[in-house]
Amino acid sequence: MKKMNKTCSKCGEVKPISEMRKNRNQCKACVAEYWKQYRQDPVIKERQKQYDKQYGKQWRQDNKEHRKQYRQDNKEHIKQYNKQYYQDNKEHIKQRDKQYRQDPVNKERRKQYNKQWRQDNKEYSKQWYQDNKEGVSQRNKQWRQDNSENIKRNKKQYRQNLPAATYLIMNTINGKVYIGQSTQYSRRWTTHKRNLRKNKHENKHFQQDWNEYGEDAFVFEVIEELPPDTSSELLLEKEREQIIEHLKRDVILYNTLN
Repeated sequence: MKKMNKTCSKCGEVKPISEMRKNRNQCKACVAEYWKQYRQDPVIKERQKQYDKQYGKQWRQDNKEHRKQYRQDNKEHIKQYNKQYYQDNKEHIKQRDKQYRQDPVNKERRKQYNKQWRQDNKEYSKQWYQDNKEGVSQRNKQWRQDNSENIKRNKKQYRQNLPAATYLIMNTINGKVYIGQSTQYSRRWTTHKRNLRKNKHENKHFQQDWNEYGEDAFVFEVIEELPPDTSSELLLEKEREQIIEHLKRDVILYNTLN
């Protein structure tokens, strides 16, 4: 009568024949554990990575039509499988994707890829947007409604973290300078330009030169960048110091022309 049990040479346990690997003296659990440890070895991982890089790409190219046909024939099955896999591994996938996006190398790689894709598909993207303009508008509107609190919170956080500064705006044609300060200097330059373009700037001499020489004649420079929580009193004091310093150097200031 055929022996129904066998002793595993690895763990030493007596197990049914069904739990043993065929033609081996080790049980399936021990063999699985061995291969798991084997695949986790850094040397083996790197070797497999290089192998896939060398032969995997070629295999995919050689079997491109076969793989395409397979996906078409099993479209519904693949869809269901991917859906079930995502549900079973949702947290792991989120953690993996988060870690991937935070990697500096991957950030730069994605940035370059997206930039190149936009350049290569400029016309396609433009046409797609025109064809789906209404749907995109509705989707964006719905997204803003669903995430209104997060948007407000993020905007507030963003503004709170903007650095303060004293700055100057120079007319490169006649050398005249406007000196200012702001708790959010990057937004302040945008505000200046918006008012000047609308011919509504509070400094009429600055506005006149802007109208005469054009936007390209003016450059914005930061004199001193300060922390986001810098008080308005300190910024005003810094601004006065810069005005006095520039006047000593005989610089014509828009600030004193009004």
